[in-house]
Amino acid sequence: DEGEINRFETFIKMCDMKPGDVVLNCGCGFGGFVEYCRKKGMEAYGITIAKAQSDENSREKGDWFYWGDYTKFKPEFVGKFDHIVLDGTLEHTFGGNPLSESTQINKAKKTKELYTMFKKYYKDDSSQKKLLTDTVHFQGPTSEIMQNTRNKFVMYCKERFFGGAFFGFDELSSAAAMKNAGYVVLEEQDRTWDYYYSTYCDINHWGQPYNIPSWLLMSFLINQFII
Repeated sequence: DEGEINRFETFIKMCDMKPGDVVLNCGCGFGGFVEYCRKKGMEAYGITIAKAQSDENSREKGDWFYWGDYTKFKPEFVGKFDHIVLDGTLEHTFGGNPLSESTQINKAKKTKELYTMFKKYYKDDSSQKKLLTDTVHFQGPTSEIMQNTRNKFVMYCKERFFGGAFFGFDELSSAAAMKNAGYVVLEEQDRTWDYYYSTYCDINHWGQPYNIPSWLLMSFLINQFII
């Protein structure tokens, strides 16, 4: 709970959100960030592709949630928001084979188009017009670390599990997609340490992937999701 609050406060500080600002949280999940922003005086809304999440959010938290695919244009969002936040959701969009460089190239292209579409959602008279993303980046299939069978296998299983794709670096990054869509990138942070620190504090948080038994690896031939 403390970690979630710290994360939300970081987003608010980075975007310089003020009471009265209108916020859209794309891929809002169970609506924690939307609810927190509302308590801080922002007029926040969320959209999730999961119908069960949207229904529960509206029932338990308030009528501030939409059900739908945020990668598709929403006419009802035009000219409505000061800030758009995508936290931990972009790795689920524009999927493909993680062992193919064309997947990251396509993801960068499609994400640029997504960010361009978002420009229609900002209020014309807003002095903010901020876009914040928080997403995993991956060194890519041509990187040195991906030139052994084990790492290729692990990445393939991971992509199969969540059906998305990770950004690459440099011209294939989320920040590059922003720039190519005409945004000014105000700040970039590398938060890789946060992932490591979670495993340091609680070894069971992410599990122990290096200790997968051979019988479980063999079961991949039958059911690739079991791992």
